[in-house]
Amino acid sequence: MIMRVKVTNWRKFPNSKEWLFDGGIQLIYGPNASGKSSILDAIHFAFLGVNEKIDDNPCNDPSEPTIVVVDFRGIDGNDYRIVRSYKKIKRKEEDFALYRLDSGNEDYLSKEPHDAMKLFGVSNDIFTHIFFLKEGEIYRALSRTKNHLSEEIASIMNLERFDMLVHKLQKVRTSFIKSLKNQVSAQYSQVTIERDGLESEINELEFKIEQLKKEKNEIKDLYSLAQRKAEITENIRKLEKEKLQSGEVLMKLRKKYKEQHDLQAYIKSRIKLLEGTIKQLSKDLSELTSKNYEIKAEIQQITKTIAEITRFKNEKHVTCPTCYQKVNPAILEEARKSFASKKKQLQDQLKDIEDKIRILEKQIEGSNKELDQLRKDLEVAEQSVEVIAQYQEYINDLQKQLRTFPELEDIKKYEEQLEEKEEEIRKLYAEKIKAEEILQSLSTRTKLSPEEVSFQEEFIKLLEKTVKEYKKEILDQKLVAVTNVIKSEWKDLMNEDIWSISFDKQFIPVLNYKGKQRTIRGLSASEKLMLSIIIRAAFMHHIMSNKTLILDDPTISLDEDHIKKAATFYRKVIENKHLNQILISSFNRTFRELLQPDKVIELE
Repeated sequence: MIMRVKVTNWRKFPNSKEWLFDGGIQLIYGPNASGKSSILDAIHFAFLGVNEKIDDNPCNDPSEPTIVVVDFRGIDGNDYRIVRSYKKIKRKEEDFALYRLDSGNEDYLSKEPHDAMKLFGVSNDIFTHIFFLKEGEIYRALSRTKNHLSEEIASIMNLERFDMLVHKLQKVRTSFIKSLKNQVSAQYSQVTIERDGLESEINELEFKIEQLKKEKNEIKDLYSLAQRKAEITENIRKLEKEKLQSGEVLMKLRKKYKEQHDLQAYIKSRIKLLEGTIKQLSKDLSELTSKNYEIKAEIQQITKTIAEITRFKNEKHVTCPTCYQKVNPAILEEARKSFASKKKQLQDQLKDIEDKIRILEKQIEGSNKELDQLRKDLEVAEQSVEVIAQYQEYINDLQKQLRTFPELEDIKKYEEQLEEKEEEIRKLYAEKIKAEEILQSLSTRTKLSPEEVSFQEEFIKLLEKTVKEYKKEILDQKLVAVTNVIKSEWKDLMNEDIWSISFDKQFIPVLNYKGKQRTIRGLSASEKLMLSIIIRAAFMHHIMSNKTLILDDPTISLDEDHIKKAATFYRKVIENKHLNQILISSFNRTFRELLQPDKVIELE
């Protein structure tokens, strides 16, 4: 029975959390992602550690270890404690300790997990596929491959006695053959001498082969070093070539700028000077443009005035709009000529300004082109200097590596030495095969006598008979009780009869149900789940020592009717003492109300 679970840095629980459990139905209730499965997985982790069902980094904070403590009551009636810690940063670090609890004190027992499984009364397979069932695996565990299921059911039914019987029979056979060999040792003495000589020769050949392999590996190591050295030398040559190419680019730029020593500083000063020139030219251009707009506006105004004077002049009676006196046309003509003269001066001045603007625009355009080229040249110069420095750094590193190499011969010489060693090894292998063939021919001269052959045949028949009788005993005595419980519980729970239930040679459950014979795979999802739980409860009641069952969200595939039946069944299993404890996680409120658990642990 599980009594207590405490976790630290476990999945969604960053701090220490502790939960206490009693007998009967213990419900862990809460919404999805509240940590229900994490509590049950902590029990799985405590017994079995990280495996295919527990991810390899369950720590909430990966930089800190996770610690899980589980207290349980063993099948011997004593209380025990498991402490398992796990941390994975660069490599996996996992520690396990088992203690016996006596009046609140911890007595260290073992560091082996299988000792805890033995005290809990289960094996690894039983724990994973019978005792602890994760969400979605409740009925799938009994639908596994035949070989796996056969091994698990055989373990549940304590077939270790059969192994003990086989061991005793093997001892009888070994004793008999030893006695027989003593009786016929005289006639085989010469063969034994020859065999010993051949075995000694084979051993010597194997020793020589191993020595040659060792020498070959040493040569191979030197060959690899020589290859690596040649690769580094070639890389240095390539880097020197690329460095030279970058240097040529830099030299062309120096030549372009008349062999300036500090090329980058010179180009930067030119850029700065040119940027100042462009700024001043742009300022001058802006001023001329502004003046250009002013002159155009003034010309436009004068043009309007001339037009107005001309209109007044062409009228027959011209009067002043202010004093209403007649205006002399000669005065109007003189005013018109004066404005026309001023307009001509302004137009000449405008043309001069526009010529200056065009000159400034060309100067700015040319300066911008020159500035762009300077910037490109600066970028090329900086990249070339940087690339040359990088290449030089790589070259220095490779040359430093070269200095660490020992004195090596030419690669071709190592290749020749390797071929020589390979040929020597092939010859020795041929000699060894020939000696083994001779040794095999000696074995045919020492075949067992007819009496021995007869004994072996009788021995095999005895083993087969023992297996059949033992399996018949299991099926007759244990499976009858199990199948009766399954039929009874199914009828009470589903209000339907299973006409018969049996287990085939691979222990796969076979049902004669609803007029059809089929395995558990032929049922609906709800029927599979309910029958799987009933089968487990029956096995645990009649055969297994441990009476605890852990179910992770067993209502996930059930409709409302089957949820009600499941809750009734779990309660009945506890009341009839088929099981002592059921740990269930669920988020279903209806299931909680129907289940009437003995204890509820609520999570948010």
